[in-house]
Amino acid sequence: MHFQKMQSVWSTLPRRFDGLNQTYEGTVWMNPPYGKTIKGWIEKEFQEANCTQSTVVSLLPARTDTKWFHENIYNKYGVEVEFKKSRLRFVDAKNSAPFPSMVVVLKPVLTHRLTIAEVVVLQLP
Repeated sequence: MHFQKMQSVWSTLPRRFDGLNQTYEGTVWMNPPYGKTIKGWIEKEFQEANCTQSTVVSLLPARTDTKWFHENIYNKYGVEVEFKKSRLRFVDAKNSAPFPSMVVVLKPVLTHRLTIAEVVVLQLP
């Protein structure tokens, strides 16, 4: 994966902006909260990628032992993962992150070839 430097849009958003209650359009960049609410953010990304045909790019902690990783990211169609080689260090931060990170790209699944099993699931009432 290759990513160009992206301009921050946070300065244009209202202070009480709630990304979980928005509809996504086009390509969306996210750096969701890393606490207990992360599962909801990952589920929202997956839902928006498949319902609105958006591409969602997110910076996430590389926690491959979690339920949210296995249910929404690992081995899924339309998902690309790039594990960062070193720990991130944010601008003006004294220390680097205490955990490894990954960039995850969720693309609309229907733009990819489906297996027979998925076609059967899509046809169920």
